[in-house]
Amino acid sequence: MKVLGFNGSPNKKGNTACSLNIIFEELENAGIETEMIQVGKKKIQGKEQFPAPEPVAKVMTNFIR
Repeated sequence: MKVLGFNGSPNKKGNTACSLNIIFEELENAGIETEMIQVGKKKIQGKEQFPAPEPVAKVMTNFIR
């Protein structure tokens, strides 16, 4: 199993990254692979470019309302 963590903060070494690293350390101690993906300061395109599968889109639509 692999766990991905998305850091949406523009600060690569900020509180969000520190929090993710604490969680990652515990996961790695349990033998679970981890990877942090830095998305802060990156332009993220909307649904048109990366459409979510229908069940995910329904959940997100219901969550947002």
